[in-house]
Amino acid sequence: MKVQNVSQIINEAELIIANVARNPQIQKSLANYGFPAKRIKEGETLLKIAIQLKTMMEDQQEARYETSQSWLTDFQSARATYQGYVNLARTVYRNQPTILRKLKIDRPTPKQQQTWIEQALHFYSKVSTYKEAIEQRYGLSTEVWGQALSEVESLSTSRSERLHLRAQAQQATEQRNRSLVQLHAWVKELKYIAKVALKEDPQLLEALGIVVPSR
Repeated sequence: MKVQNVSQIINEAELIIANVARNPQIQKSLANYGFPAKRIKEGETLLKIAIQLKTMMEDQQEARYETSQSWLTDFQSARATYQGYVNLARTVYRNQPTILRKLKIDRPTPKQQQTWIEQALHFYSKVSTYKEAIEQRYGLSTEVWGQALSEVESLSTSRSERLHLRAQAQQATEQRNRSLVQLHAWVKELKYIAKVALKEDPQLLEALGIVVPSR
């Protein structure tokens, strides 16, 4: 189900259901051709469900977007902090490749988010052995490492939550799409019956949004 068709399907169903409900003649004619009030109620229920699922999907998509934007801001901040400390460590230990390798900063900084998180966690967990020389040279307090580590740990946790929100949004989209398929099929069947039941009354067909070719 293409997104651009969502409003069209819902609007068409709303128009047909509303005009059937306000016109007893249309109701009677449809009933005579196997589309009684019970079937109209089915359409009303399908429409209600489709609107509810559409709203739920939009709410979840918005929540996902806001969470992703907040996470991305935190990620960029933590990445900048990490890169700053890595640059300091590379300068202090530039002639000691073994230490650089142990800190995993003898290689380019990963671009992929999860890989970067894993490397940053490794760096902060291992730097305690080598941080004294860095602190003395650049006047850093020992607390900065713990703060930086907490930022990355928070990113790791919130990333899992963000992935969960994405899965929920995808599920809501699938549910909405299934409901729209059912609603569209119901509208299509009603229009088919209406063309037969109201073939002698083109004005009533037009009231249902069915275009009648001029004779």
